[in-house]
Amino acid sequence: MGDDYYLTAVVNNPSLNGKIYSSIANVMVTFIQLTDTPNTYVDYAGMIPVVNDDEDGLHFESISSAITDINWGDIEGNLPEQPDLYAALLLKADISSLSSVAFSGEYTDLLNRPDYMLDLVDDVSPQLGGDLVLNGMNISFPTINNISDCLDEDLMNSNSATALATQQSIKSYVDANAKDQRSIQTVIELPTAIESISLGMLDNTNGTITAVRAYTIGGGTTVTLQLEERNETSPNTSGVEILSSSLVADNNEQVTTTFDNANITGKNKIHLLTSAISGSPIQLVLEIIYNKD
Repeated sequence: MGDDYYLTAVVNNPSLNGKIYSSIANVMVTFIQLTDTPNTYVDYAGMIPVVNDDEDGLHFESISSAITDINWGDIEGNLPEQPDLYAALLLKADISSLSSVAFSGEYTDLLNRPDYMLDLVDDVSPQLGGDLVLNGMNISFPTINNISDCLDEDLMNSNSATALATQQSIKSYVDANAKDQRSIQTVIELPTAIESISLGMLDNTNGTITAVRAYTIGGGTTVTLQLEERNETSPNTSGVEILSSSLVADNNEQVTTTFDNANITGKNKIHLLTSAISGSPIQLVLEIIYNKD
């Protein structure tokens, strides 16, 4: 039948204390305490009894120190039928996948987003509790990606496509570069193939031409034109051509911004020269845009 196991105990019958019994049923006693455990239980709350190294008594240890290694073995059966283990594994997997972003909070559903992340998603007007630090990352907008910085450069010298500008730097740049923009507008009635018209310069001020626009009125018509700067003292003498090449105006507005001579002396004259006509244009509309120096 195997070995007998005996229990040494203190009982409420002093004459029986210290004796060994092969069957507890032979003695009608009331169990009081084990004699092979410590005499006091003070400071042992939450601990478990463990056989000592000499294997002749018991003592108390914390669970973490008493159980140093657990061999789980192989998990058998259908995992979803073990709900506690199944839930624990799901939680561990989701926590691991969020470890780089989730530092606190409780995981409340299978998406396992912390409560504070759920609040952020539901908040239609979230607010920062402190400075937002990009830590080397970028901000992407619907039409522009990877905005990496906000620069304070009065000259905008970085010319960056991935940096914003401060209000102060924008104002300084505009103030420094804004010009007094003006224009000369004229309408030539029934323009001819060879024509020379003095347009002048508004207020006789020095200026820099930035654009020339022209179009014709009258179906299927074109006018080929050039502009000249002529000296104020000899306005009837050919001068310096302004446009890099002749501009062909048609029913759609044509614009040029390339010039051989864009800087005009205020008192000099601007002459319009036409060199070719197609069809019978009713009008030639011309606008010269320049910055007052």
